[in-house]
Amino acid sequence: MIHRSMSKAALQTQTSILEVATSVATTIQAARRIELQSLTAAAIIALAAVIRLALISGFRFHPDEALYATWARLVATGQDVWLATRVVDKPPLFIYTLAGLFGTLGASEEIARVPNEIASIVSVALTYVIACEVYDRRVALLAALALALSPLAILFAPTAFTDPLMLMWLLASAWLALRRRAALSGLALGLALATKQDAMLAAPLLVMICVSKVGEAKVRSSTLRTVIAWAAGFAPPAALVWLWSALRLAPDFLSASLAHYGSMTLVPIDEYMARAVGFAALTSNSSAPWLLLLALAAAPLLLWRERQRADQVMIGSIGYWFALHVVVSFPIWDRYALPLAPLLAIFVARAWLWCFDQIPTRALQRVAISAAVLLLTLPTVAVLRHEIPMGRDGGALDGVEQVGQFFWDTDTTATILYDHDLSWEIDYYTFGRILDRRWMPDLRALADDAAHMPLARRYVALAAWEATPADIDRALERVGLKADVAFTARNSTGSPAVYVYLLTPRVTGDSSHAASGSSEVLSLY
Repeated sequence: MIHRSMSKAALQTQTSILEVATSVATTIQAARRIELQSLTAAAIIALAAVIRLALISGFRFHPDEALYATWARLVATGQDVWLATRVVDKPPLFIYTLAGLFGTLGASEEIARVPNEIASIVSVALTYVIACEVYDRRVALLAALALALSPLAILFAPTAFTDPLMLMWLLASAWLALRRRAALSGLALGLALATKQDAMLAAPLLVMICVSKVGEAKVRSSTLRTVIAWAAGFAPPAALVWLWSALRLAPDFLSASLAHYGSMTLVPIDEYMARAVGFAALTSNSSAPWLLLLALAAAPLLLWRERQRADQVMIGSIGYWFALHVVVSFPIWDRYALPLAPLLAIFVARAWLWCFDQIPTRALQRVAISAAVLLLTLPTVAVLRHEIPMGRDGGALDGVEQVGQFFWDTDTTATILYDHDLSWEIDYYTFGRILDRRWMPDLRALADDAAHMPLARRYVALAAWEATPADIDRALERVGLKADVAFTARNSTGSPAVYVYLLTPRVTGDSSHAASGSSEVLSLY
């Protein structure tokens, strides 16, 4: 009996040791898998950083970028800290972030792009952790890779637009909400609002994304307590934005925004199709088009078969943002499609992996995943070859910086510089130079104003596409002036990009192109 008892005890001990060993082995294997996934995620984020930083220089500011950078320089130099002399249609956070960088590192196109470079890279990391919360690590890794290689996200990283930084704060708000950090989520949304007022349009998205976790949280706070915490986080940045706007003498940024872009109204139904096609064309640059089509084609079957709340919420969020820009009179601009990039990256990754899981053998699954990754890289290669004209001027403004250098090398005492299409760019590239810069609505207005300034040196800067010398000569002849080319800025191909004309009195007998006293209003186009 003693022998049998000892044998039984030994057997139980061996069984326990085997169970513990199996558990330890499983834990080690899981830890190694998590470590490998974490390393893969870090590698994807590093890849995103390399691609984005490779494009930080080599092209000129878009007009809006030049405008924001000029505002920042006014703040950084102390010339207009509150921007009271400018009509500003954006909230202050991005502008003052640029001003801080300009004040410490100096003003340049590359420095102006640093905030969005960082924001775009952080957005890839945030997309990864959001997908981990909503789905799993497999989906998260593929979603992060899809955003890292997204042409839309890549091309807006090296810019000085407000959208990438706003998007980063929105993603941070969504992730914090999913983690049940209501106060911090509210703070992040407040910072998004302080970057660009369009952030409030995304508030319903945050609600829908957070709904995907309802019922899954281990600890639930009361709805009232959550709302109060969220409002407490949102209030400080919102209050600072309001205070900044109230202290300025110029119109508040919301009124200026509505004045510049028009009141946001519902568009006629007969315009829906054209707007949907236009916005879809922009959205297609968020990833590889064929993979987008695969995900959208699989979406109905995925919803029917799986019936997961997360899938419903992701498709609802994408549909909301798309429909909003079809039925409301927002301009169909590429940067307005940027918030769709992370949403599509997450859902498309989910749809791809679900489709791959339907493949019967693991070997074929690996082939399918490899093919998807290869397809993801093709648009990225096109971006690096400058074949996708989004997020930048496309070379149209090459040479405008030479105009700024021309006026730095020229005596500008008692000098007037007229411009039209290049107004914001010239403001930036001639910043700090004493110049009487004047915007002209058309060539007749130029002639009338220049005729009353006989003692000033008068220049006109016009892009090559704006007006021909004959048009300028006809407009100036009736006031006794003529225009001679003082400087020609050239683009990277050597073609003329911008002409700088010097206005001088016309000598009797000069050839003319129009009858004196003509009342024709000469357009610049």
